[in-house]
Amino acid sequence: GVDPEELQQMFVEKVQDSPMYGTHFFYVHKANDQPQKIAKLPHDLLLAFNHEGMHISDFARNPLLSFGYADIYRWGGSSSQFSMIIWDQEAGDTFELVVTTAQAADMAAIILDHIKAIMASQNQS
Repeated sequence: GVDPEELQQMFVEKVQDSPMYGTHFFYVHKANDQPQKIAKLPHDLLLAFNHEGMHISDFARNPLLSFGYADIYRWGGSSSQFSMIIWDQEAGDTFELVVTTAQAADMAAIILDHIKAIMASQNQS
């Protein structure tokens, strides 16, 4: 008996303080094993993109690595793979992360949307 718009507003108010609010999740498989930081990751990965950056977890959602958008230098994909060149602050160098996925276009769009939002909010300040 509650208006759907009111239910939607109640839901958003309830979840918006969650650290996972607005996060997009992608189940992928690791396709490269270099450098050592990548070799240590399991084959099955969960990539999560939100306002803070990209977070890599295993399928049980145990956090493994995180990178801000400023650390993701280049990204792109095909119908079966997605790759990113990422700055590794600890190593002082970049590395490539390649994953197999059918959602490369979606992942690229999410990264670009978040970067545009960050830049727009910085320009308003």
